[in-house]
Amino acid sequence: GGVRCERASQIVMNQIGDKVKGVFQLKGGIEKYMMDFPDGGFWAGKNKVFDKREACGVEDPNGTGGVVKKKKKGKSDGEVLGKCCVCSAAWERYIGKKKCYACGVPVLMCDKCLSLKPDKGD
Repeated sequence: GGVRCERASQIVMNQIGDKVKGVFQLKGGIEKYMMDFPDGGFWAGKNKVFDKREACGVEDPNGTGGVVKKKKKGKSDGEVLGKCCVCSAAWERYIGKKKCYACGVPVLMCDKCLSLKPDKGD
């Protein structure tokens, strides 16, 4: 569901639709799909939402929003599919309101790189 999903599915269908089968739009969106399939079904990763939850996944239906916390040793919230746009470390949170200079789309930047302020000149 949502504007990005609508646009992305149309791009996929128009550009590579004859090579890819099974591009569908879900009635009720990803969030409803995750409610219907608590084990995740065919879904992998997080679903970006536009409220304080920030992003929801099967492991964390209440979202990842809030303070960035250090991970406890041995504790995993599932596979992290995203990576920091600066250092390429595994990362999946949109924090700091960082956007691509070319297109304005939000980018993933880890808390370490965010604290270095790589987009600010010396």
